[in-house]
Amino acid sequence: MYSQMSETTSGWQAYSIPILLMTVQLVVLICLPIVLSAQELNELDLLEQVALQQSGLSGLGLTVINGQPYLRTQAQPDIHLPGKFGLGLDVVLLIGQNQDGKVSVLAEDGELWNNLNTFMRAIRYLRYGQPSDSLYARYGELDLVTIGHGFIMSGYSNHDRRGLRSNLGLASKKLGLETVLNNLAEPTIFGGRLYARPLQTVNSSAFWRKLEVGLTYLTDIDPIPDIEDKTESEEKSVSDEPLATAVEDENTGKPLQAIGADIGIPIFENQLIRTDIYSDVALLNMKQKTDGRRKFGEQTSGYAAGIRFLLPRTIFKTEYRVFTEGFVPTIFDYTYEALKWQALDPAGPPSPEGEALRGFYSMLLFQPLKNVSLLGTIENYTRTPYIDTKTGEETDPSFEPKMYLGVTEDGLMPKLSFRAFYTKSRIGQPYIDTKTGIEKNPSFIEDLIRLDEKSAFIMQVGYEILEIPGGYPVEISMMREISFRPDEDGIYRTVKKNSFAIGIKHAVE
Repeated sequence: MYSQMSETTSGWQAYSIPILLMTVQLVVLICLPIVLSAQELNELDLLEQVALQQSGLSGLGLTVINGQPYLRTQAQPDIHLPGKFGLGLDVVLLIGQNQDGKVSVLAEDGELWNNLNTFMRAIRYLRYGQPSDSLYARYGELDLVTIGHGFIMSGYSNHDRRGLRSNLGLASKKLGLETVLNNLAEPTIFGGRLYARPLQTVNSSAFWRKLEVGLTYLTDIDPIPDIEDKTESEEKSVSDEPLATAVEDENTGKPLQAIGADIGIPIFENQLIRTDIYSDVALLNMKQKTDGRRKFGEQTSGYAAGIRFLLPRTIFKTEYRVFTEGFVPTIFDYTYEALKWQALDPAGPPSPEGEALRGFYSMLLFQPLKNVSLLGTIENYTRTPYIDTKTGEETDPSFEPKMYLGVTEDGLMPKLSFRAFYTKSRIGQPYIDTKTGIEKNPSFIEDLIRLDEKSAFIMQVGYEILEIPGGYPVEISMMREISFRPDEDGIYRTVKKNSFAIGIKHAVE
């Protein structure tokens, strides 16, 4: 089945799917006569607030990108629009030398203004409604995107490009659709989840009538970008370590496809607290091999069972996951697009054929105040212990943990704002020290604080120095950023930035 789907999803036919998806979304947004229902306790609403929570600054400053200085001008306001509409801008201009050595006006990461993606970044977001509404849509940067319970896509980011996210549903909530498209200029990742509450009735509040079932399909039609033209020096410049690529001739042009089914039901609910239990199963047409490369056309599967607690401004959920060798849980996460072209080192010696992997995934999101947020996720998996045929010893290989941490504070401490974010996969994985050439086997803490190609880090501190007439605060801001950005060929590279700016602060809404 997967091979047939792969053959038909190629060339212009592959792009016809996202074009059709966008057309359907636009038609529905304009024409569908829906009476919006009241919001309920909803995980996606809180994730949306955290994803868009950014105190913008309009002013002047200095940015140093990979050692190259630039004069920086920026305008990052959130603009109030009528009704449920919201608009955020992110217009950043850098004045400095381009690749030819000429002084030019460049875009935010020092790139030329010669790409549609670059111009589209001027609008940070344009949205209507909230994810729990019957009608919701957001154009712009995508962060913390979760589809369903998140077994296939959770915490996904399109890394400052401009995509489309929408939820469409009946006011009765008996039927709905959530969709995502990663990049309107060059769509490669798209799909969604169709869900139903077959027992839902208008006049009943019984918890068991909120039984929900869903079907998910997500695909990446370009899971292994063409990087054959890259030179060896270019590959090494991506990070401090030389990396193998995941290109295999037999895989060229084959899409990654994920299909999932889920079921969930609240077991307790009142006006303040809701507790759900749920279960997911997913299939991938790809196997992560023990040498770190990906093999398409081989089916792998995974299963998850979890419990979720929704409280005012708080989400906690934990899942127990079991999957076959080579399956990648939550494959569409924050680092997916940045690392998908790399061959990942194996997490340990392979287990006997057919052995399952298992472990836990947990997430906590806490927003004690409107402009204060704490977010953390961690996942870790192990194989069943087995006897190594070479050594005769019992082996208990484990997959190194993956972690996502974020904190936002604005107003809790007078005049001070703080925003930090950190993510890293395969914490504790052995690596080659570029200075000594010796392989090191770091501890969890040692590797956690080491920034490499598997990690991203952003920290921004602002302080209000005065207030001008009209109630507009003037802030100085300092930022340190190590993140992923695509180059002109669409290949992600690590960008290191240090920025200093002063300007008028826009309040977080």
